[in-house]
Amino acid sequence: MNKALGYISAIFKTTICIALFLICQMYHYSFVAGVKGENFAGPNPIETPLTESYLVARSSQLGSRFWHILSFVLIGFAAVIAAVILYFVLDTMVWKPKEEAAKSEIYKAQQMFAIDSFQVALDGKEDDFMGFLEIIDNYGSTPSGNLAKAYAGICYKQLGQYDEAIKFLNKFSGKDEMVAPSVKGAVADCYWDMEESAKAAKLYLEAAKEADNEMLTPLYTRRAAMCYM
Repeated sequence: MNKALGYISAIFKTTICIALFLICQMYHYSFVAGVKGENFAGPNPIETPLTESYLVARSSQLGSRFWHILSFVLIGFAAVIAAVILYFVLDTMVWKPKEEAAKSEIYKAQQMFAIDSFQVALDGKEDDFMGFLEIIDNYGSTPSGNLAKAYAGICYKQLGQYDEAIKFLNKFSGKDEMVAPSVKGAVADCYWDMEESAKAAKLYLEAAKEADNEMLTPLYTRRAAMCYM
């Protein structure tokens, strides 16, 4: 909640600054228009005598514009506050609990994966634990659900079901320098096993470039070279 208050405070200060800027711009334009003799939502100040009634009307126009601008600023500010509060409510009451449940479910599937029980890891065991496929269906939007997509793809690859493997591996999204290039390398492996060397070489080189480290980059560079032999 302290984070939410911090964000709201920052947004409030920013909104106030924008409001003040707009108000200054309005008065500046009014002044310039008066000096140049331009019409500013009313009689030309050069052609109109500076009578008391004129000044009252002028002040009324400026006041009306001020409240018009301020109302838009306040409505925008209220909408941003509501969005921030909604985000933190969803984060606390929906997204975090869902991620914790996904972490709990994926653990046993990972154990099955570690001992090469790839089909069990995919399907899980009824009334015992979820497999990667069910985790994707129920928690696909969470980080653990995203990781399950990579695991499922590798399971299908190990089972020789390359089309399914590619489908799930391509569903994974990540930007780190180890997992993301490894997943792309696994897709390249599938194409290599399917004897589509041109596609495999292209993906190996992309994986090598994305990894940019001493372990994966040489590995995928060598595999890309092998595709042309």
